[in-house]
Amino acid sequence: MKKFITLLILIFIFTLLAGCNPVNTFSCDDPLNLKDISIEYTRTDGYHSDMSYPCIQVIKSENELLEYYQKQKDKFNMDSDFKDRMAYYDESFLKYNVLVIILIQESSGSIRHELESVTTDDDSVIFGIKRIIPEMGTTDMAQWHILISIPSVSYNDEDIKVIFN
Repeated sequence: MKKFITLLILIFIFTLLAGCNPVNTFSCDDPLNLKDISIEYTRTDGYHSDMSYPCIQVIKSENELLEYYQKQKDKFNMDSDFKDRMAYYDESFLKYNVLVIILIQESSGSIRHELESVTTDDDSVIFGIKRIIPEMGTTDMAQWHILISIPSVSYNDEDIKVIFN
């Protein structure tokens, strides 16, 4: 019984110590690279001929994200995956990160995307996105919200640019 209690205490201590690592170890002196970025692709659909794509929005607070959602929810299918993912991007997350939302349109719902590169210059953060086009596609229009998280220390209100490869 003593061994079991000792084992439980050790597990508790290791769990406690593992939780003490800093959330954000990114230094502003480090160049931004792919390993520092998390990305999600959410199909939201909602064709609008008067929109020019890509639409780019930088989110720095939970209120800004809620405002974006309220503005877009009647135009796009935001009640699907997008709304579910919003819970992840709360104030504690946005304290250390910036959420870049890139809204794009594709001529086929079969086209997928992959973030290939991220570069910076004096006044821009540039995302290189690969379009994965199958040999046979569908004829439905598709709108995608690409959600990219970058460490807030690496973003100083630069322009966001997207290059499709």
